Amino acid sequence: MQRKNNSLSSKHANNGNQRKVKSSNSVKSKTTAFTFRVLFAILFYMVAVIFVFKMAHFAYKFAYPIFGNGTVSEAPGQSVKFTVSEDESLDAVIDDLYSKGLIINKQSFKIRCKLSLNSLVSIQPGTYKLNNSMNYEKIIEILTDSED
Repeated sequence: MQRKNNSLSSKHANNGNQRKVKSSNSVKSKTTAFTFRVLFAILFYMVAVIFVFKMAHFAYKFAYPIFGNGTVSEAPGQSVKFTVSEDESLDAVIDDLYSKGLIINKQSFKIRCKLSLNSLVSIQPGTYKLNNSMNYEKIIEILTDSED
């Protein structure tokens, strides 16, 4: 009978130890899961912040020449002879301005033209002396001046 009691008490002891091991494993797995969730959240927010900063930088670099005073180079810059023919489209003029290094970005210059030009004011044909230190406003002002 004593053997049975010993075996019963050892079973209870083993059962208690197994509960402790299971409980310990459960705590470890919960801690590991929590750690991974925290690390994932930190990584996610870091990527989100970097993405927002990159998009803000892109928006600034795109919009500054349109609304700001962006130029290709600092004054005094380099003068370039620029010709606009009689039937030249706005896109062709913009392509030529870009290829001669007078504007920073084709799309931003086109937007600035759309905002500045209307049916009464348009780019005039002629030969102009432009400089790569001129901002978009000055280039448009020169190209729309009908006195040249």
